[in-house]
Amino acid sequence: MKKILRKMLPILLIMGCTVLLSVVAFHAILNTQREDAFKTLKDNAESFNRSVRICIEDNKNILYAATDGIAQVNLEDEQAIINHLNRLQPLTMFSRVDMFYNDNTVLYQNGERKEAPEGIDFQRIAEQGEYMSPRVIDPISEKETLYYAVPVVRDGKTIAYLMGVIDCASLSKYFPVLAFEGKAFACLIDSTTGDFVLDDWHKAFLNVKEMEDRVPLKRFKEVNLKADILALKTGTTGFTSHTNGETSYMYYTPVGVFDWELLMVIQEPVLFAKVEKVRNILAIVAIIETTILLLYFSFSLYTTHLLAKSREELRKISYQDMMCKIHNRNKYKEDVVKFSQKEYKNIGVAFFDLNGLKKVNDNLGHEEGDRMIKKSAEVMNFFFKDQVYRIGGDEFVVIAPESNSKQFENTVYDIVNTLAKEHILIAFGYSFDENSKSLRAQLRKADCEMYTNKQEFYQKNENN
Repeated sequence: MKKILRKMLPILLIMGCTVLLSVVAFHAILNTQREDAFKTLKDNAESFNRSVRICIEDNKNILYAATDGIAQVNLEDEQAIINHLNRLQPLTMFSRVDMFYNDNTVLYQNGERKEAPEGIDFQRIAEQGEYMSPRVIDPISEKETLYYAVPVVRDGKTIAYLMGVIDCASLSKYFPVLAFEGKAFACLIDSTTGDFVLDDWHKAFLNVKEMEDRVPLKRFKEVNLKADILALKTGTTGFTSHTNGETSYMYYTPVGVFDWELLMVIQEPVLFAKVEKVRNILAIVAIIETTILLLYFSFSLYTTHLLAKSREELRKISYQDMMCKIHNRNKYKEDVVKFSQKEYKNIGVAFFDLNGLKKVNDNLGHEEGDRMIKKSAEVMNFFFKDQVYRIGGDEFVVIAPESNSKQFENTVYDIVNTLAKEHILIAFGYSFDENSKSLRAQLRKADCEMYTNKQEFYQKNENN
């Protein structure tokens, strides 16, 4: 027994040292991953703020450009002013564009001229130059609204204001939250009043003072969230929900326009999804490590090789459509994330969807339907080698970076024409961008075109 213990002692010492070092290393790795998660939250918040600033600046420039033309018009010619407003509004984020006169009346885009809403005073606004109102109820739409006004100047004198009307409920459309695959929430708060002007979190337009007091996590007990928001400070906090008991984290920071403060909120499982994956991987590593030590390392090389081979086979299987032998939806999702992480030049995307597949399945059987799907995949993969994904039963996507615009377009039509010769009719839509900043936007555009193309096909068949 003593001999056995003596022989086991070196192994036990190695195991003890290995476990100790592993625990220290694992702890350091997990801490680093948590720090990276908070940095990602901060980076996404800053990216969101940039998009808000750019959108506001673009719309401001459109309004200022319009004031030059309006300044040349007789402001009492209301029909001429309305014509200007009707041409201007579709170019902006504003739900309506009105003319605010120095007699405190407003010519609404619908042709009505009335007294300005309560709290909107021409002289007070003129002293400020540009003006962004607090959140108010619009008398026309009766919705929560912001007014953004820029001066109309003639001969160095402000003679009126061009006033863009922002429907607060529509701001999420112009400021979408793309962070963490859309699973984060964004709020914009006017720090001068405490009013929420955009609220994806509560889905209601509250005031900071009306926010319920949440139980802060221990490390954030010193954070005075409401005071920090009103003071336009930057910080991070975490709290436990009263309703579901889940932990959420928030990063808050000034937007950089209109004294607005951004709150970006995300639940703990989403924020630390990568941390949890790393934790699971590290646990597996620890088990494998202990097993190898217990087996005197005799099968270490063989086991490592076998595990690596198995992972590679599983990876290939998980990324390949078994029927068509092309990329599947799992690979598509991963590649969309990969291509969205940086800008790509000359990237083309296309959506394809078989027309009439259900009728083929019903009348000729599923074997014929499967033949059509496999033939379509074969033709697409011939023209776009290793760039085709089957993401649904009869739906395919092509993502082709570093392409040529004309060549890409011709190749899409080559696919359609080749399949037509095989008596396979297919709906399609495509988009090409020489300097792609949003692959997801390109994909949505191509998908919409494909959907329109499919509708036109079925409408034509119904008419015939």
